[in-house]
Amino acid sequence: MPLESALSDPAEPFGPETAKLLAPPAEPRLDDVPQTKGTTALFVIGGILGVLAVMSVLPNPNSSATQVLSNLGRFVLPAILLGVARSKRKEQRRAAMTAPGPAKQAEVDRWRLRMRVWQAAWVCRRCRVTFFPADSIRPDFPASPAIKVAEFPLWVMTATDRAFGPPVTAA
Repeated sequence: MPLESALSDPAEPFGPETAKLLAPPAEPRLDDVPQTKGTTALFVIGGILGVLAVMSVLPNPNSSATQVLSNLGRFVLPAILLGVARSKRKEQRRAAMTAPGPAKQAEVDRWRLRMRVWQAAWVCRRCRVTFFPADSIRPDFPASPAIKVAEFPLWVMTATDRAFGPPVTAA
């Protein structure tokens, strides 16, 4: 059974340790993507307005329902600002993933190749092994032997290097 299908099969879930070993390669981290000044401003303004809204509600615990509802309205603008800021931040990270700088491009390309290899893997639940059928990675790529689950992550990297060459380091 293809590994991707086996992992998403709710009828026969893998244990947490096995699922972790069979999980797809981790995406490259883009934590170093700079945040724009506009996004920072939205986070700051939304946070300040949120704190002010909380402070306006706290001093009066015996409020009527009408007062509570009117006070809840003070949270709408901060929530909208913070939602927009979070959306903009996700957009910045997505843009960095699709058009990363030269330093990240090799890492993103290597991850895409590893994903391609990972998607070609199959798993035998009965034997508790993974394998790559012949021609699954590339038309001329041979079948792999049975691979123990514990060795699978290393095999994905090794098969990527064998099929597509070793990683290119950015100078």
